[in-house]
Amino acid sequence: MSDRLLTPSKITSWLGCAHSLSLSNEVSTGTLVLRPNTLSDLAEVLVEKGAQHERACLEDYESMGRHVYQVPGRNANESFENWVRRVGNPLELDVDVIYQMPMIYDGIRGIADFLVRVENPEDGCAHFEPVDAKLSRTKAKPGHVLQLCFYAEAIGALLGRPPKRMHLWLGSGTTQALLVEEFLPYWRRLRVQLEDLLSDDVAATMTRPQLCDTCEYCEYYTHCEAQWRAEDSLTFVANSRQEERERLEAAGVRTMVELSTRREPVPRLRDEKLERLVRQATLQLGAREEPDAPPPFELIVPSEDPHYGRGFEQMPEPDDGDVFFDFEGDPFWTPQHELMFLAGLYYRDEAGEWCYDERWAHSLHDQQLMIRGLVEFFRDRRERWPKMHVYHYNHTERSTMERLMNDADDANLFASLDETGLFVDLFVVARNAVRVGTESYGLKHLEHLVDFHRVAGIEQGAGAVVEYEHWLKSPRDEILADIARYNRDDVASTLALRDWLVKQRPSTMPWRDAFVTNEQYEFDTDVLVEALHEFDVGTPEYLLGDLLNYWRRERTADMTPRFATLDGDAVELFDQPEYLAGLEVVRMEEPQGRERNKALVLTYPEQAVDPKFFPANQKVAFSSVDQRHGLASLRRLDVEHREVSVVWGAFQDEVGATPRNLTFYEDFAPGSKLAALKDLARQVLDPVTHGEASRLSMALLDAERPRFRHGAGPRGGVFHDDLAQIYEWVGELDESFVAFQGPPGTGKTYSGSHVIYRLIKSGLRVGVVSTGNLAIDHLMSATHRVFVEHDDAASLHALRWRSTNDVSLDFATYTNKADALSSDTYNLIGGTAWLWSRGELRQRPVDVLVVDEAGQLSLADAVAASSGARNMLLLGDPLQLSQVAKAVHPNGAGASVLEHLLGEHATIPSNEGVFMSETRRMHPSICRFISNQIYEGRLTSHPSCEQQTTVVGTGLRWLEAHHEGRSTESPEEAVLVVDQVRALLGTPWTNQEGVVGALRPQDFMVVAPYNDQVRVLRDALEAGGLRGVQVGTVDKFQGREAPVVFFTMTTSSAVDMPRGPEFLFSRNRLNVAVSRARCLAWLVCTEALLNSRANDLEGMRLISTLCAFVEYANESGVAGT
Repeated sequence: MSDRLLTPSKITSWLGCAHSLSLSNEVSTGTLVLRPNTLSDLAEVLVEKGAQHERACLEDYESMGRHVYQVPGRNANESFENWVRRVGNPLELDVDVIYQMPMIYDGIRGIADFLVRVENPEDGCAHFEPVDAKLSRTKAKPGHVLQLCFYAEAIGALLGRPPKRMHLWLGSGTTQALLVEEFLPYWRRLRVQLEDLLSDDVAATMTRPQLCDTCEYCEYYTHCEAQWRAEDSLTFVANSRQEERERLEAAGVRTMVELSTRREPVPRLRDEKLERLVRQATLQLGAREEPDAPPPFELIVPSEDPHYGRGFEQMPEPDDGDVFFDFEGDPFWTPQHELMFLAGLYYRDEAGEWCYDERWAHSLHDQQLMIRGLVEFFRDRRERWPKMHVYHYNHTERSTMERLMNDADDANLFASLDETGLFVDLFVVARNAVRVGTESYGLKHLEHLVDFHRVAGIEQGAGAVVEYEHWLKSPRDEILADIARYNRDDVASTLALRDWLVKQRPSTMPWRDAFVTNEQYEFDTDVLVEALHEFDVGTPEYLLGDLLNYWRRERTADMTPRFATLDGDAVELFDQPEYLAGLEVVRMEEPQGRERNKALVLTYPEQAVDPKFFPANQKVAFSSVDQRHGLASLRRLDVEHREVSVVWGAFQDEVGATPRNLTFYEDFAPGSKLAALKDLARQVLDPVTHGEASRLSMALLDAERPRFRHGAGPRGGVFHDDLAQIYEWVGELDESFVAFQGPPGTGKTYSGSHVIYRLIKSGLRVGVVSTGNLAIDHLMSATHRVFVEHDDAASLHALRWRSTNDVSLDFATYTNKADALSSDTYNLIGGTAWLWSRGELRQRPVDVLVVDEAGQLSLADAVAASSGARNMLLLGDPLQLSQVAKAVHPNGAGASVLEHLLGEHATIPSNEGVFMSETRRMHPSICRFISNQIYEGRLTSHPSCEQQTTVVGTGLRWLEAHHEGRSTESPEEAVLVVDQVRALLGTPWTNQEGVVGALRPQDFMVVAPYNDQVRVLRDALEAGGLRGVQVGTVDKFQGREAPVVFFTMTTSSAVDMPRGPEFLFSRNRLNVAVSRARCLAWLVCTEALLNSRANDLEGMRLISTLCAFVEYANESGVAGT
């Protein structure tokens, strides 16, 4: 590391902006001189709020009776190094908490907020863990975690070992515990990058300023802005994204002048997007020439794109009842809460005169009253003026009201108004109707265009926050009056913009009608939710209330952005494989054979469509040119001829519009599942009328420990994965459940099928449920094999519920007749959660319902299914393929049933369920990585696995790839895989029985994240004479294995990711891919991909796991090629 001492906060700034570190070094060496105190007023507010929060945390420790040692402060003119030497090592003191401890380790210095003594129950020794106080309310940020990583390493240097955990004391008052080992690999790789940067003085000064999220709070912003102005930087081109500016610069376009004259194509930038940027730059240069005149503008000509150029089409006709609306809020009101302290309304009063209505809230209670009053005001005004609308600029006003609704009646009223198109976002209208020569399409930047002049002195929204903070310290009426004048300017400016847009709007264009949704709220559900939410948060009753709207939230979360995206820029959809964009009608086909409806055939331009999203009979949602929405079923997708046909019946004719863009549609209609939860809710609320609630269902909701009949249960209250011990207690559950967590290769299906066999042979009726029919059939088939192995197939009487004509189990009776469910004839019944929540099974529940893939089955589905059972066994592993919830659900309601039961644990505690701790697949050198990184060190290999080997050994390997600009396919990585497979093909390998054989093509498995790469790999392997090698995406290989596995990451770098880090870097996917391997697991990726930067905590965890893989591979001493 360089002699320059860094601080964790500087490293954090470097992550967000490498240029900030260069400027810091220039300031420290005197090369750059800045004006003193260049922090913005808002940044100073944040600094003060942070100090207040830290002091509050200190007071909490003291009030808890903890012995707090406050480290002596740094003396005037004392160097940091001398301060550290004077302080010594307070970790050797007999104290509970150390406050403000200075540390230097490996060229980095920092001051830890708190170091807290923790007793280790495993060895009885005490150690210290770092705790940092941060204003973030709900979760840690990457920079916070990196600071903690530094403190953890420094503690390790002082004590000989790093702490196991590190903590953040959040602004909400809660603490967030993090496992150190989950983040250290990411931190170590960043430090290496930083060492390389600082060891090269030239490279350290070669950074350039880039617009980023930290600019608003950065002390160097005015310096960078001056440089951008001097360079005529592309930074100021409105509506340009960072990656677009980088592609322009790579093509030699570095200034706005150069952009305005660009006519040649730019690599990796679509022609349509380039044309927009060129026009935008041209207008801005025109405005620059006449700064005092209104900025030049032009109407955007509608094109094939269903959104861009069609902003005017989204405008309703002006009405005397229209309202113009704007919030002012303080996101830092307290560490725990934000506050919307002012709602400003502008509308015509009874005399027809424009009036300003200011509504203040200085407490959370006031805020709730204000929100309720706004909803009622909008309702009453719409009753008076049925065609009125509420205009706002950008999404904040509408989304804030929706977020702050905590009363069911208010929420329903708001939703009913919102669904009629009451709110009109003029930002969306303006951005898609006119192109303006301004650096931003923010409201204040457009005021010169519409000839609006402000009267208030506050310059921007952040200024209102600062002024309100001043009022909190010194409540003076004139401060609030200044804020109100500023807010009045905002709403009056919104009116001026609306009127200006109306004048520019083509007179022949029809006005937009208010959109009325076909979805109706189930008000009886909301009544139940409201009653259940009278219980305390954290109770099973309250959680049940949250689950009642699980499917509604999923539907909304899936379809709202999907329809918004469908309405969006077709050009932007071409790279998204789950969309078909730019459709044009080819013909209408008459029904053929047994088909009852016609089919509309459409063609589409070349784009990255993925056929897996569009199988035959898949429901699709579509948007028309004029943004009308409809649903249909897909008849076929012809990728070769770029044609898609959709079933076209009376419903589609009624919509009266043809698809311009479409995507797949998931049906979230819960049917019997919601009915089961509503019945459970009624039983909870009124057991006298509706009967007692299911003890099993309530136990699931409360995540209770398993309950057994008197005298039964596991020995000593500790669950083991030994089948003989499981047989002792599995039939003795007392309206309860037991979870089985089965990591890769631990024989989850084997154990499950044998347990089912034992239960049936003891005279019990058993059910099987899972996330889909394939998983149900798989477990039922495994159970049938156990009966066959015991020469007892005649004792199995299996019933399979079906909703289609698909029959795949020859030993089972298929039915869709409800009376069969209550028959004593069948001792094994299989079906999805829709079956198990039916009323017939609630009247005649099975003795034990076995849930397979419980790590993927939603808690809502599991509780609904529990109504058809007396007891449950839950088999699964949420650390492999996990439940995917699209919506943000409150209080853990979006978790899978196993995630809910595990809580904060990665693995199930031994007194709460069965952890299957021994894999019979992975060699110990592979298992060690999977165990330590994923399973808290609890997973081991069966002794026989150690015999497995190849001629090049065992364990993890990294094949470094070299390519740039690759997104969903990489021929370079395919070549590396082919070469490696060819080198190993035919060489000897030893299996776990000690049998030696030659590696065959089918002994290799190649996993890729994208279907495009699967195709490239298959072509490359076939061209190399390697037909038979298994190739596919992760989900295709669940439950399968091979001696040698390759995981090709495909994407060159973070900027090339088509779907974000949460997909490519998924720990679950990496776990599944690597754990397929018996002997060798190869990771194929670029160094640039490993050097990816995380934007959030989960991203850090994901990238860190990948970095850990490479560290383990390097430890093996065997380099990749």
